[in-house]
Amino acid sequence: MRAPLLAGRAMSVVVLCLLSEATALGAPATEDALLGAAAAEIQKDQLDHAIARLEAAADGGDIHPDAAFSRGVAYLRRALSERGKPGDYGQAAAGFREALLLRPRDEEASLALEQTRLAVARKLATEGEQVQDTLGLGERVLLALDPWLLFWLAVAASGLTTIGLVLMRFGRGARRNAFGVASGIGGLVLLVSAPLAWLSEDILATLDLGVVIAQRAPLLDEAGRAKKGVAPLREGTEVRVRAVRGPLLSLSLGDGSTFVRADQVRRLRIPRKAPR
Repeated sequence: MRAPLLAGRAMSVVVLCLLSEATALGAPATEDALLGAAAAEIQKDQLDHAIARLEAAADGGDIHPDAAFSRGVAYLRRALSERGKPGDYGQAAAGFREALLLRPRDEEASLALEQTRLAVARKLATEGEQVQDTLGLGERVLLALDPWLLFWLAVAASGLTTIGLVLMRFGRGARRNAFGVASGIGGLVLLVSAPLAWLSEDILATLDLGVVIAQRAPLLDEAGRAKKGVAPLREGTEVRVRAVRGPLLSLSLGDGSTFVRADQVRRLRIPRKAPR
């Protein structure tokens, strides 16, 4: 009993530090009031008020990464407290993942998401279950990449290749060889970074990502009947949504005929307009 309690307290300290650091970085003027009020409520342990405030902002179309991060912190702190509610870990994971979709280089959100996943994994381990990974390796790699960073890397590689080829024409001996090597390195980097930049941007723009926010989300068939012999998805699991079928969501799992109830998944499809 003592070890989980100490782990929970340690994680509370971590998320508080992350929230303080993220708030200190500042936000646009239109977000200051929301973030300031939510941060104050979280610091005072008024988690229900902070969650209600941030959820209302999300329902109103606010998709700022700091608001999503703060929402994740509020849910995670409540999950770790004695007032935790079913699905709090899933909502926390959704907040942190949403922040990362909007700002891929957000190290605080990335750390908080990993902390949330570890907490869920520990919880499932005590119940004799394991975390399910429903996304493919390629999707996870592309989600972890920053398309804008890859874009500028491709631009730099293109410049290096061009300069190397031009200077190689006028160089002699060792210099010519050095310019040839530089041009070759630039070409290889360009060959890798350009397609990755396009693929990463494409998956962020088109991937309909969701996070399970129910403690258990049974897998259903098209008629809404529970599939036999199939383990349910646990909270915090990231899923790829294929389509909406009334009260059900079609998931990209197996043969494509797998469904879950729509109210058990928080969808995170967010338009990305520019790098932050």
